[in-house]
Amino acid sequence: MSLTFEDLKNTILPFISIDEFEPKSGLNTEIIVVAFYAEEQGPVQDLNTFIQRGSFDVIDTEASPNPDENGRYLLFIEFERNEVFAATFDKFIRDIENLTGTQEWQVKPYLADHTMAIDDPELYNHIITTPGEYKNKKEFGVESEIKESFKNATVVDLTIADGCVIFTDRSDSVGAKIEDFGEYQTVSAKHRLKEAAINLSPRTEIHCLDVMLGEDWHVFDMGKYVALESNTNEEVLLVSDVQFIYGSNK
Repeated sequence: MSLTFEDLKNTILPFISIDEFEPKSGLNTEIIVVAFYAEEQGPVQDLNTFIQRGSFDVIDTEASPNPDENGRYLLFIEFERNEVFAATFDKFIRDIENLTGTQEWQVKPYLADHTMAIDDPELYNHIITTPGEYKNKKEFGVESEIKESFKNATVVDLTIADGCVIFTDRSDSVGAKIEDFGEYQTVSAKHRLKEAAINLSPRTEIHCLDVMLGEDWHVFDMGKYVALESNTNEEVLLVSDVQFIYGSNK
């Protein structure tokens, strides 16, 4: 039997999970798994059939044969992880609402600690859409904390990727490998920073970084490490291999 307009109204729960389940068709770095929920198996099977028979831009779908620990049945839908996922997912939701009716969808991304409205402008800050850049929650959390810590620095841009950080102002970019980040006393004790000798004539790129960050931060060259210490929040970012990144802001 073919489904018609709003046949699944009040059967699919208004809750969506993103990236919380492992894909079956590839790697996490390549595929985003979206899960829908229902209290009965029938609506999940019906929605699954509807998607499989339609012209949806998805990789694969699978309905769970058994309920989860909360008694809910799940429908797993795999999307390609790419820069157009937001537009693809938005169209997908509008299409299936022909069956489910308009919903006040709440979305739980793996990288967020809470659910978010589907139209929340912060939603896609918690969904990695760049292929190959998928990371676990701990890595994402540390990156978010670093960016939050440096939000009042005078640099124009701060980017983090592959365990490295790049600070950019209007004329220079300086990159470094992230070694540690956290409350100063904890990081200092772990890496014995108080025992390290500070170079009072730092290299040009380290001096440049100090100027870029502004008066709320101090940059100390300690040989093996370079410590970026905050004057305001008692945090320190420990880095190594500090160097200019040429051509990155041209």
